[in-house]
Amino acid sequence: MKKIICLFAIFILSLTSVMAHECNFKRPDIKELRKIDKLLNDRLNFTPEQKVEIRKNHTKFKHKMDKVIDEMQSEHEKIRDIYLSGIPPFQAQLKSAPHKAKLVLLKQEADNLRKENRKQFEQLLDENQKAEFEKIKIELSKSFKNAKKPPVD
Repeated sequence: MKKIICLFAIFILSLTSVMAHECNFKRPDIKELRKIDKLLNDRLNFTPEQKVEIRKNHTKFKHKMDKVIDEMQSEHEKIRDIYLSGIPPFQAQLKSAPHKAKLVLLKQEADNLRKENRKQFEQLLDENQKAEFEKIKIELSKSFKNAKKPPVD
Protein backbone atom coordinates (compact mmCIF):
# COMPACT_ATOMS: atom_id res chain seq x y z
CA MET A 1 0.00 0.00 0.00
CA LYS A 2 2.86 2.37 0.83
CA LYS A 3 4.36 1.77 -2.63
CA ILE A 4 1.10 2.72 -4.30
CA ILE A 5 0.83 5.88 -2.24
CA CYS A 6 4.45 6.78 -3.02
CA LEU A 7 3.92 6.16 -6.73
CA PHE A 8 0.75 8.25 -6.66
CA ALA A 9 2.56 11.06 -4.83
CA ILE A 10 5.43 10.98 -7.34
CA PHE A 11 2.91 11.05 -10.19
CA ILE A 12 1.12 14.08 -8.70
CA LEU A 13 4.41 15.89 -8.05
CA SER A 14 5.65 15.26 -11.57
CA LEU A 15 2.33 16.37 -13.01
CA THR A 16 2.33 19.57 -11.01
CA SER A 17 5.95 20.28 -11.91
CA VAL A 18 5.06 19.86 -15.59
CA MET A 19 2.11 22.19 -15.12
CA ALA A 20 4.29 24.68 -13.28
CA HIS A 21 6.82 24.55 -16.11
CA GLU A 22 4.11 25.09 -18.73
CA CYS A 23 2.60 27.88 -16.67
CA ASN A 24 5.86 29.77 -16.32
CA PHE A 25 4.85 32.84 -18.28
CA LYS A 26 7.34 35.67 -18.15
CA ARG A 27 7.46 39.07 -19.68
CA PRO A 28 10.26 39.68 -22.20
CA ASP A 29 13.72 40.47 -20.86
CA ILE A 30 14.09 44.26 -20.62
CA LYS A 31 17.79 44.14 -21.60
CA GLU A 32 16.98 42.35 -24.85
CA LEU A 33 14.18 44.79 -25.59
CA ARG A 34 16.49 47.75 -25.03
CA LYS A 35 19.09 46.25 -27.39
CA ILE A 36 16.46 45.83 -30.09
CA ASP A 37 15.15 49.35 -29.48
CA LYS A 38 18.65 50.79 -29.82
CA LEU A 39 19.26 48.75 -32.97
CA LEU A 40 16.07 50.08 -34.55
CA ASN A 41 16.83 53.66 -33.55
CA ASP A 42 20.38 53.47 -34.89
CA ARG A 43 19.59 51.83 -38.21
CA LEU A 44 16.20 53.28 -39.10
CA ASN A 45 16.96 56.94 -38.31
CA PHE A 46 13.47 57.89 -37.16
CA THR A 47 12.25 61.44 -37.66
CA PRO A 48 11.04 63.29 -34.55
CA GLU A 49 7.44 62.88 -35.76
CA GLN A 50 7.93 59.14 -36.20
CA LYS A 51 9.41 58.87 -32.71
CA VAL A 52 6.35 60.56 -31.20
CA GLU A 53 3.92 58.32 -33.10
CA ILE A 54 5.91 55.17 -32.35
CA ARG A 55 6.02 56.00 -28.65
CA LYS A 56 2.28 56.75 -28.61
CA ASN A 57 1.42 53.48 -30.39
CA HIS A 58 3.80 51.50 -28.20
CA THR A 59 2.26 52.91 -25.03
CA LYS A 60 -1.21 51.86 -26.17
CA PHE A 61 0.07 48.42 -27.16
CA LYS A 62 1.92 47.92 -23.88
CA HIS A 63 -1.15 48.87 -21.84
CA LYS A 64 -3.33 46.36 -23.73
CA MET A 65 -0.67 43.64 -23.65
CA ASP A 66 -0.06 44.05 -19.91
CA LYS A 67 -3.76 43.39 -19.30
CA VAL A 68 -3.66 40.24 -21.43
CA ILE A 69 -0.48 38.97 -19.76
CA ASP A 70 -1.94 39.60 -16.31
CA GLU A 71 -5.05 37.63 -17.27
CA MET A 72 -2.86 34.81 -18.61
CA GLN A 73 -0.90 34.67 -15.38
CA SER A 74 -4.13 34.60 -13.41
CA GLU A 75 -5.43 31.67 -15.47
CA HIS A 76 -2.10 29.84 -15.03
CA GLU A 77 -2.36 30.32 -11.27
CA LYS A 78 -5.93 28.99 -11.25
CA ILE A 79 -4.83 25.91 -13.17
CA ARG A 80 -1.87 25.37 -10.85
CA ASP A 81 -4.10 25.73 -7.79
CA ILE A 82 -6.51 23.13 -9.17
CA TYR A 83 -3.73 20.61 -9.67
CA LEU A 84 -2.25 21.35 -6.25
CA SER A 85 -5.63 21.04 -4.49
CA GLY A 86 -5.20 17.29 -4.08
CA ILE A 87 -8.09 16.16 -6.24
CA PRO A 88 -7.47 13.20 -8.58
CA PRO A 89 -5.73 14.12 -11.84
CA PHE A 90 -8.68 13.29 -14.08
CA GLN A 91 -10.93 15.58 -12.03
CA ALA A 92 -8.27 18.28 -12.10
CA GLN A 93 -8.15 18.03 -15.89
CA LEU A 94 -11.91 18.44 -16.11
CA LYS A 95 -11.96 21.28 -13.63
CA SER A 96 -9.09 23.13 -15.33
CA ALA A 97 -10.46 22.75 -18.89
CA PRO A 98 -12.31 26.11 -18.95
CA HIS A 99 -9.18 27.90 -17.75
CA LYS A 100 -7.08 26.20 -20.43
CA ALA A 101 -9.62 27.22 -23.07
CA LYS A 102 -9.47 30.80 -21.86
CA LEU A 103 -5.66 30.66 -22.07
CA VAL A 104 -5.87 29.66 -25.73
CA LEU A 105 -8.10 32.66 -26.40
CA LEU A 106 -5.78 34.97 -24.49
CA LYS A 107 -2.75 33.72 -26.43
CA GLN A 108 -4.61 34.41 -29.68
CA GLU A 109 -5.48 37.88 -28.42
CA ALA A 110 -1.81 38.54 -27.57
CA ASP A 111 -0.75 37.38 -31.04
CA ASN A 112 -3.34 39.66 -32.63
CA LEU A 113 -2.13 42.60 -30.55
CA ARG A 114 1.47 41.95 -31.66
CA LYS A 115 0.44 41.76 -35.32
CA GLU A 116 -1.57 44.96 -35.02
CA ASN A 117 1.33 46.73 -33.31
CA ARG A 118 3.79 45.64 -36.00
CA LYS A 119 1.39 46.74 -38.73
CA GLN A 120 1.03 50.19 -37.16
CA PHE A 121 4.80 50.43 -36.77
CA GLU A 122 5.44 49.50 -40.39
CA GLN A 123 2.86 52.02 -41.60
CA LEU A 124 4.94 54.80 -40.05
CA LEU A 125 8.08 53.84 -41.99
CA ASP A 126 9.12 55.21 -45.37
CA GLU A 127 10.28 52.88 -48.17
CA ASN A 128 13.99 52.95 -47.21
CA GLN A 129 13.17 52.29 -43.57
CA LYS A 130 10.86 49.41 -44.53
CA ALA A 131 13.65 47.77 -46.55
CA GLU A 132 16.10 48.17 -43.67
CA PHE A 133 13.49 46.89 -41.21
CA GLU A 134 13.07 43.72 -43.30
CA LYS A 135 16.85 43.16 -43.08
CA ILE A 136 16.75 43.69 -39.31
CA LYS A 137 13.89 41.20 -38.91
CA ILE A 138 15.88 38.57 -40.81
CA GLU A 139 18.99 39.22 -38.70
CA LEU A 140 17.03 39.06 -35.44
CA SER A 141 15.20 35.88 -36.39
CA LYS A 142 18.53 34.20 -37.19
CA SER A 143 20.06 35.33 -33.91
CA PHE A 144 17.03 34.12 -31.91
CA LYS A 145 17.12 30.74 -33.65
CA ASN A 146 20.83 30.39 -32.90
CA ALA A 147 20.31 31.42 -29.28
CA LYS A 148 17.64 28.73 -28.75
CA LYS A 149 19.76 25.88 -30.12
CA PRO A 150 21.43 23.74 -27.47
CA PRO A 151 25.23 23.84 -27.41
CA VAL A 152 26.94 21.20 -29.52
CA ASP A 153 29.48 19.05 -27.65
